[in-house]
Amino acid sequence: MLSSYLSHSRHGVYYFRWPIPPSKEGKRTTVRISLRTRCPDRAGDLARHLASCGRILRENNALAADSALGRGVRAPTFGEVRG
Repeated sequence: MLSSYLSHSRHGVYYFRWPIPPSKEGKRTTVRISLRTRCPDRAGDLARHLASCGRILRENNALAADSALGRGVRAPTFGEVRG
């Protein structure tokens, strides 16, 4: 079974989608990161890892403030996905 955080493009590439809580203006956004894989098993593993990182950020307010809408999560993650 695929993670609820996964979506795939019409080309078969999987993406990780992480909802950002609504801002003061009421806008809700979603961070969408390409996992650069067409393998559902690999995409599921990556999505579980990214979701656990996101939960840690959400639970720790100091880290969430430093991340500035995901920049703290995206930078190290892209190196892992590419490598």
